[in-house]
Amino acid sequence: MNSRGRLAYVVLAVVAWVGLALGVFVTFSGLYPTVGATPSSFTGTDAGLVSGIVDYLSYFTHVSNIVVAVVATMLARNPARRGRIFDIVALDALVMMTVTAIVYNVLLAPGAPPLNGWERPSSDVQHIITPILTLVVFLGWGPRRRWTWRSPIAALIIPVIYGAWTLVHGAVVGAYPYGILDVVLHGYPAVLITIGMIMVLGILLGYTFLGLDRLLSRSKKTSPLAEQTSK
Repeated sequence: MNSRGRLAYVVLAVVAWVGLALGVFVTFSGLYPTVGATPSSFTGTDAGLVSGIVDYLSYFTHVSNIVVAVVATMLARNPARRGRIFDIVALDALVMMTVTAIVYNVLLAPGAPPLNGWERPSSDVQHIITPILTLVVFLGWGPRRRWTWRSPIAALIIPVIYGAWTLVHGAVVGAYPYGILDVVLHGYPAVLITIGMIMVLGILLGYTFLGLDRLLSRSKKTSPLAEQTSK
């Protein structure tokens, strides 16, 4: 990865952390609280600080943005960083961020209540800007050749943990972060089917990114211009 690639990851890290900071501000400022649409929805800051933090970290959007922010920060500090676990988490960041953008913009946003005040920029950064930037940085600068054909399956670990947490936490508190995962409204069979479909989407995206990685790696090797710019 050349100096431009490192700068790209610096920009991605800054944008991702800013999006998370905006999310924290909106959640805990109380200026523009989003009221839950149903009694089984998260209701924002009225549950107290600790419960509010747990609720905040129970949104897949925030988890995926945290993973992207951490991976981008680590690559910005050391572009040569690699390792079996780190490489899987890097793929997780790419897949989870893409799933976040697709699920939110296709399934959740059309039926959601209007956003107010700082909710709008917070949502746009986390659901649109950071996902697009993540894809652009990956396609443009890699890093390359970090994944095997088993990596997309291994990358399910964080989403699986998230899905289990959502069901267990929801059963305890009686509330869920997203309507499509609301067991009170839809029941366990429907929610488990939804989770399974999202997992399938994640696997398909993982292999798509793996294929793109191999294709882009091959193109870079055969391009004299790419070889010069990497020095």
